[in-house]
Amino acid sequence: MVTQNYSVRLEPELVERLDCLSEAMSQQLAGVKVTRTQALRMAVELGLEQAEAKFGLTKTKPKPKPKK
Repeated sequence: MVTQNYSVRLEPELVERLDCLSEAMSQQLAGVKVTRTQALRMAVELGLEQAEAKFGLTKTKPKPKPKK
């Protein structure tokens, strides 16, 4: 999987929420250390699914790009 990096500016309160989420995820995953970045990625994916559903995009997902 090819990934792209993005820089974002987040309010301190949002960073705190991500830290709490990553800690909760780590506890539920039997000691697996979940980083803030991983928690943010999961939150974006879940939120994106909800936004797509709200705007009627759930039935037409983009086709994956071919691997190079």
